[in-house]
Amino acid sequence: MGHIDQYLQFTSALYGFERKKRSLYTDYRFIAGYLIFIGGAGSKKPMFFKKVALILLRLIFNIESTRHCILKGIPYFPHPKAIINGARYIGENVVIYHNTTLGAKRIDYQFNPACRPRINDHVVIATGAVVIGGGEVTAGSIVKANEVRITD
Repeated sequence: MGHIDQYLQFTSALYGFERKKRSLYTDYRFIAGYLIFIGGAGSKKPMFFKKVALILLRLIFNIESTRHCILKGIPYFPHPKAIINGARYIGENVVIYHNTTLGAKRIDYQFNPACRPRINDHVVIATGAVVIGGGEVTAGSIVKANEVRITD
């Protein structure tokens, strides 16, 4: 199953009704997730497309993401605004709400993966949550609203 088909299946389960593939291309939630997916490290797109995707993400949605993040699937953004993604890995079927921060605990210009969080499959990161440091958010967990997780 492709990433887009998996995204359709996941969001159809969230919404409670079947979504059609053609409806995705006008859905800003999908566009934000797909731009992060294109700009991520797992994408096989040329570097030019990665950089353009991340610039569009920043200009349109005010989402800042690193090109070093490995994405297993397309993340779902119910409200794609003011998100900072500096994670080293994001699994599949991850829901990230607005005003969240994922990243290093200290300034890390070289992008050391050991200093960045790993977000596993089926995780929900609620509004205002901050996950920083080299820890791991276990599969199936929920990071509550305004929760701050700091790990070494």
